[in-house]
Amino acid sequence: MSPQEINVTLRNLFNGNGVDLKGFKIKADSPLNTKITHVNNTTTINFVDSLPRVEIVKLFTIKCYIEQIVLGLEGGSIKIKKGNVGRIS
Repeated sequence: MSPQEINVTLRNLFNGNGVDLKGFKIKADSPLNTKITHVNNTTTINFVDSLPRVEIVKLFTIKCYIEQIVLGLEGGSIKIKKGNVGRIS
């Protein structure tokens, strides 16, 4: 990505529009504090204080918070904050 594309993506992350990523929309409040580590070809991003939100829109919208993102050479994972499960009526 070019510096301009990165800037636009980060602006959308923080301005309420969010960033679309394969069926997920990620939004965050500024400032967003992180702790990033890289060990054995794996990068781990831990979010501190305020957590980014992710919305999954299928038949209905699911909203949750991201605690951690782990990125490896062949994929990755997202750790979601545990919370109350709402009832669908």
